[in-house]
Parts: sequence; structure tokens; C-alpha cells
Amino acid sequence: MVFSSACVYYNGMYNTRHFASEAERAEREGRRLDASGAWGQVVVHAETLLARHPASKYTAEAQVLMGRAYSNLNDCPNALAALGAGLPAVTDSTLRAKGLLAFATCEARAGRHASAADAWIEARSLGAVLPDSGRAALAASLRQSGRAAAAVAELRALDSGFVNDRLLALAADGQPGRLNALLDSLTAAGDSTIQWDPLFPALASHDPRAASALVDRAVKTAGVAAASAAGWILEDAQRVEKLDRAAAMQRYRQVETVDSAGEAATAARAARARLLARDAATPADLASVEALISGDSGASASFEGQQLGLRLAIVREADSALTMRAPQSDMRGFLAAEVARDQLHAPVLAEHLFQRVSEVWPESPYAAKSLLAGLLLAPGDTAARSALDSLYAQDPYVIAMNGGDPPGLRALEDSLAAFSALLTAARDSASPQRRAPGRRETPAGGRQRPAEPL
Repeated sequence: MVFSSACVYYNGMYNTRHFASEAERAEREGRRLDASGAWGQVVVHAETLLARHPASKYTAEAQVLMGRAYSNLNDCPNALAALGAGLPAVTDSTLRAKGLLAFATCEARAGRHASAADAWIEARSLGAVLPDSGRAALAASLRQSGRAAAAVAELRALDSGFVNDRLLALAADGQPGRLNALLDSLTAAGDSTIQWDPLFPALASHDPRAASALVDRAVKTAGVAAASAAGWILEDAQRVEKLDRAAAMQRYRQVETVDSAGEAATAARAARARLLARDAATPADLASVEALISGDSGASASFEGQQLGLRLAIVREADSALTMRAPQSDMRGFLAAEVARDQLHAPVLAEHLFQRVSEVWPESPYAAKSLLAGLLLAPGDTAARSALDSLYAQDPYVIAMNGGDPPGLRALEDSLAAFSALLTAARDSASPQRRAPGRRETPAGGRQRPAEPL
């Protein structure tokens, strides 16, 4: 038994430790290829040991060494599996610290930054010395796990370098004063390596107006391309829109001033048109909205512009059909009112269209449905309430609203849904000009979106 245990150590653990030491020495000396070869040998010998002697007292150590090897070979799934199995049983502080460093690296690569930061901190408490790059990685995980103040403190302890890490940590911690002071020193030193893009949303999460000021500063920086500046202003306008519509409108106009022919300007015009459409009270009010985006059509239009143009056309065509009292214009008018309410977010316009359906088609099976929908937007409309009481007391929709279960309601809803599907199919077949598949489009909100069913 003693001989067998000795074989476990000398034939397995000795070689695993030996190649781990060789790998570490090669890394210190900058011999990366030799280090990779040595780490590969660590995996081979550790796996052999674990396969032949799974109950050995060296099992945990072998698992940790194998996990470190996999981490250095950029195989994090296997690294985390081995480290997860071995670290809980390791008592040697030096071995545990080195294992934790490998664990932290792989957790950060997987985006689990809270776990990564905790592992780096524990490793340091066990005596591990983090190089500047390791401290910067720890700071990044602290920042991305919501501990921006700790990230700032970590980076402050570094003598120099990691400029963009420092800037981003200050932005994420909501410190515009210190952020601008650091930018001042970098500008004075002629530093042109500033990465502006991630700073704006990080700072905006704390102070949107400070982020807008930072965008203005970045735009004025020498050498910034017009397309980049326009994109920054566009994204800032999208953030500001949630707080101050007037300021957002001004920002959207600024995009067009900075780069009138670029994609950002096209998206900005569509965004302005979208905001203007919300104020429409009648279909006639949409003429100025259509004029704003009329120059951006076909493949040159933004995603939002294409969608907005389609919605405006739905409302315009439905209004015209109601004016002529065309067949099925009651259903067309009701569906257009829903588009105005749910997609244009124009409640006054939607109420107007719902009311027109009942006025033009008082005998329509959807007249009462339109009056009810209009009342949800304008509860004080006494005329609509009076009409429902006097003309539509036995209407299926009114009965359903009062808690009944009228037999004809399902058929009416199915008919309306089928008509909506036919309109959508006809509209799609009549609109061959679409943005080319695969072309990236960034609508309001900054993310690509699929087409919406209408």
C-alpha cells in the first residue's frame, strides 16, 4: 500500500507539479509557446492521475493544477469545471490563491463579474500579488458588477496607464467632476487614445445632463469624424427623450446639422417625425410629419422611418376611405385608430378616428366597439356614452362590456382579424422596396429591430 501511494505521487503528482512550474517559468520569461506546451503536459498528467487514482489525497491539487492549465490554454469551460471541483477541498493557501486567479479570469470571460471580482479579492487576501493588468481586470469586474466606487479606488492605486479604464470607472461611479478633470489633463498632454463611446451611457445612468455635456465635449474634440459625432448626439437624444422632449427635439436637429447626409441624420429625422406624430389631432395634422421623412425612402430610409411611413399611410388611407364611405371602411378606420393609439402613440388622433367610424357608419357592427375604444381615451365624452346607451344597448360589444357573453362576438372579432390580415398581406405585396437584408440599421433605442406586424 505504501509503495502504491508512492507511485501515485511520483508517477502522477510529481510530473503535474513539474510541468506547472515549467509553465510558470516560461510565462515569466515571455516564452509563450513553451508555456502553452507545458500547460498541455499539466493537463495530460493531471487527467491521468485523476483517472487512475480518483480517491488519491492529491485529487484536489491535481484538479486545481489542471484547471489553471485549462485557463491558460483559454479553455474556460473545462477550467471552471476542474477548479469548481478542486478549490473547495484545497487547504494550501498558495495553491488556492493561484487557482482563484485562474477561476476569476474565466468567470470574467464568461461575464460573471461579481464572482470574478470576489475570487480576485480572495486570492489577494491569501497573498497573491496582482500585476497592474490583473488589478485593471479586477476593477473592470468590480465596475460591471455594480461596484464602481471600488473600481475607482482600485485604479487609483495604480501608478499610471489604464486611462480608459479610469475614465469608464469614474463615469460608472457618477463622478463627472473628476472625469472631466482627468480629461483635461489628457487633453493637455495631447492624448488621442480616449475611448468616448462607453463613457456616455455609463455617466447617463447617473446624470443624463452631465452625459449630454460630455457628448458636447467629445464632439468638439479635434479629429472626431462627423459620422461619429452625429451618432453620439443621436444616442444622447434618445436618452434625453425620456426626460425632456423639447431638449430631445433640439438634439435630433443637431444631428442633422452635424452630418446631414449620414444614417444618423436619417434616423434623427424619423425620430423627430415620430415625436411630432404624437401631437396630431386629425389625419390632416400628419402632413407635416410625412413631409419631414418624405426625402428618406426605400433603402435609404431608417428602420423607424420605414415603420412610421407605413403607419402614416394606414391612417391616411383609412381616413380617405371613411370620407368616401367606401366598403369596409368601418373596419379599416377602426384598425387605423388602433395604429394611431398603439404605434403612433397619438391618443387624440386615435380618439378622432374611433369617433369617425361611429359617425360615418352608425349601423356598423363595429360602431359600438369604436365608441367604447374612444371612451377609454376620453372618459369624459358624454356624447359617446349617450350613444352607447340609446343606440347600442343590445350590441354584442356593449353586452360583453357589461359582463354578458353574446353569441355573435367571436364571429365579429374573427372577421376583423381576418380583414386585418388581408390588409397586411396586400400592403406587403405592394411594398417591394425594403431595406436590404443584412444591412444594419440602428433605430431609436440603439438596437436593431425586426419588422413589426401591422
